[in-house]
Amino acid sequence: MGEGRLAVGRPDAMVDAGYQFFRFCGGSGGGGCLAPLGATGVVLSYRLQKFIVFNRRIVFENKEFFGVDVYTDAGPDGFCSYSLGSRVNTYMALSIDGNLTDAEVQARGVILTGALPYDVEFDAKDIPQPYENGWADHIFVHLYWGNAGYLNNNTTGVIDNSAFRIKKHDYDVRL
Repeated sequence: MGEGRLAVGRPDAMVDAGYQFFRFCGGSGGGGCLAPLGATGVVLSYRLQKFIVFNRRIVFENKEFFGVDVYTDAGPDGFCSYSLGSRVNTYMALSIDGNLTDAEVQARGVILTGALPYDVEFDAKDIPQPYENGWADHIFVHLYWGNAGYLNNNTTGVIDNSAFRIKKHDYDVRL
């Protein structure tokens, strides 16, 4: 060590101590372990502008930390009873009243896939319109993944309205 310099830090700082971090067990900032979603799908409600007369396009952002990213269960891992397996196709469709069957969501919906965050876009033909019966300034987002035992890979493990943000909404209004 040269003159005027102090030996600082730990001499063993670069030693591999063999630690293992469990993502959702507090090791690297998570809460508890992931739990199964407990349902095969969910319906979310989003309020829109009051004076809309036509919806041209709507873009949802599937958010990075609270978004929808569904996986199979790969079984126990460390302290946790469940762990992420392979990514599962999740279907997303829109409705005017929140009453779509699982088959309708699959037939009309877009498939959510890929690493978060990303955008999901719907054109006018796929968006509920104000001139349809039952319009009440809301659209309902239907998500269907098909198995109650699947896991959502986000910080809360829960899918709610914080999963998506309306990033862009092109519409016509009455004056």
